[in-house]
Amino acid sequence: MAAQPPSGVVDARQPFEPGADPSDPSQRQGIGSPDEPIQITLDVSGATIDCFEVCESDSDPLLGGNSIATFNEGPGNTYWITLHHAIAPMSWTTIRYNNDAFVEYLAHPANVNVDAFSNANDVLALIDILNGAWDPEYGDYSTDIDHSGLVNANDVLRLIDLLNGAASFEPYNGLESPDNTCP
Repeated sequence: MAAQPPSGVVDARQPFEPGADPSDPSQRQGIGSPDEPIQITLDVSGATIDCFEVCESDSDPLLGGNSIATFNEGPGNTYWITLHHAIAPMSWTTIRYNNDAFVEYLAHPANVNVDAFSNANDVLALIDILNGAWDPEYGDYSTDIDHSGLVNANDVLRLIDLLNGAASFEPYNGLESPDNTCP
């Protein structure tokens, strides 16, 4: 099974715009939202929504568990999935096809360098990325912290907001990536 975004992506971006209502699923940002549907390509045609199962390692405390909201088949055995809400911060989300093939994603806000922790090292990593010192493992999922479509100094400022819990965010500084408890 192929997917876009690729399975294993760690999403370090903000989970919602500052000032948004985080308890409103339509205001959540990230993988699985209507703005970022998950594209899965299988070796079979005619799959239905009933063939897929969603598991979260920890449900969102404001929105509860997640599920598939929309499911559409496209050309070439491609399926587009949006979830009830974007993947939950500090949680693994796994989408399994017929209890076999699966894709999984982790939303770990502020974990730019994907080292399992969000801390000041992520600020240094983002500055290095902006200076061209290295390429991030997950591209914009690791660097476009404010979902603007650009990677620039504003992302450094938003990253600092995420770490410190400013602008209505939970503080993510020092948080370790959770275990993936999905089967």
